[in-house]
Amino acid sequence: MDATRIVLAAALTLLVAVAIALVSRWMRRRPTAAIDGGVRLPIAFAVLAWVIVAAGAMMALVAFTLDDADDPLPMRIASVAMVVGGVGLVLMHRNWRLAVLDDRVYQRTAFGRVRCVVYDDIASSSLTRAYGAPLLQVRSRDGSRIAVNPAAFDVRPLLQAIAAGEYHAHTGERWG
Repeated sequence: MDATRIVLAAALTLLVAVAIALVSRWMRRRPTAAIDGGVRLPIAFAVLAWVIVAAGAMMALVAFTLDDADDPLPMRIASVAMVVGGVGLVLMHRNWRLAVLDDRVYQRTAFGRVRCVVYDDIASSSLTRAYGAPLLQVRSRDGSRIAVNPAAFDVRPLLQAIAAGEYHAHTGERWG
């Protein structure tokens, strides 16, 4: 019986890992198009956010209606934190946009602030690694800064503009 449990647990763990890898690969290959142009965060991000909100709401329902618990305060705090955090993730998915055009790039942040960098006004750029993923940071002459993962989003026009630019930028890595 114990060997069967170990095999089932290992198989379930492997199944979950493969499912996460497949969903991750699918999200990278098919970015979610925004209605007003550009791309937004993957739809799985929003699904995960709504799952967190629902789990937090159910946990809050139990925590705030439970009468015979020894100490319901930690569960109440955790449920409120899950709901607030999940709503924050939903709003982040709703607000964040990236539009790479032929002559400029627009980025709307998670808080709704719109940043624009015109390719002719690029003052500096850098390609570094953040938490294992490439991070392209571009700063314009007026101080606007856009940071984007070039492996997750198609920023070829921006990379071509950087490569064709006559300014001397710090790149952090070679463009290839």
